[in-house]
Amino acid sequence: MAVAFRVALVAVLFCACSETTPSPGSLTVTISGLPSGTAADVTVTPPGQHLTATTTIGNLAPGAYTITAAAVSGYAATVTGSPATVVAGQTAAASVTYALAATTGSLTVSVSGLPGGTDGDVTVAGPGGFSQHLAATQTLSALTPGSYTVTAQAAGSYQASVSGSPATVTAGQTASAAVTYSLPPTTGSLSVAVTGLSGAINADIDVAGPASYSHHLTAAATLTGLAPGSYTITAHDIAGYTATGASGSPATVVVGQTASATVTTRYTFEFVTPIGAVAALLGPGFSQTRELTGTAAMPCLP
Repeated sequence: MAVAFRVALVAVLFCACSETTPSPGSLTVTISGLPSGTAADVTVTPPGQHLTATTTIGNLAPGAYTITAAAVSGYAATVTGSPATVVAGQTAAASVTYALAATTGSLTVSVSGLPGGTDGDVTVAGPGGFSQHLAATQTLSALTPGSYTVTAQAAGSYQASVSGSPATVTAGQTASAAVTYSLPPTTGSLSVAVTGLSGAINADIDVAGPASYSHHLTAAATLTGLAPGSYTITAHDIAGYTATGASGSPATVVVGQTASATVTTRYTFEFVTPIGAVAALLGPGFSQTRELTGTAAMPCLP
């Protein structure tokens, strides 16, 4: 019995001794980019260890470790591989790269709309008397941070429009502006509105203008590509509807603009009875019976 007890005790002690904590791992942080003699400013958390150069930290418990770096002596830091995962018995890796912090920025000016072989006429002006002429899309670099104005002149028959000006240039970043060239318009438009019709009933409208221009409309529409000049809008009656005119007619079409006119119709109620029928028509102060032999307009009762 005593022998058996000793064997069991040895087994328990052996098992207890076998239940050890996981093996530690390590983490190598590589630091580069700083001139000789300049110390880095890097922190590994946990355990909150501060590093000034490339270091391998050993005896770390498995888990996630965060690496942070601060700028030093005008050098900005970029960290990769953080958080780093440490695995038992292995070495994780992360890196910190230092580079001189940017003190200038860039500006990209896009120029579009001109045919091949035609140069734009663009000027960029900025801080400190900066001025540069551009003939096509270009990125200006090493610019002092600040506000830059982009202006553009016509190129031949092409007019210029500028967007994104003034552009604000920030250190280490690229601002943008755009110059779009296009031929000036030579025509205008006319918008014809129609009111008073219901459902899917078609209108009957004629539009006449310069150089024998003629166009028929059955609904509201905007006519484009019209030669400048005077346009007359004529509305015709249709079954059940009376056209009361077109306000804004004649309409004057101007290059690059949209003129407008409105056609208004009035609803006419038609009381239709078979020929020979009798209908009672009541009016103010009288009563009478009238025989209708066709179609008549039914007056509204007061």
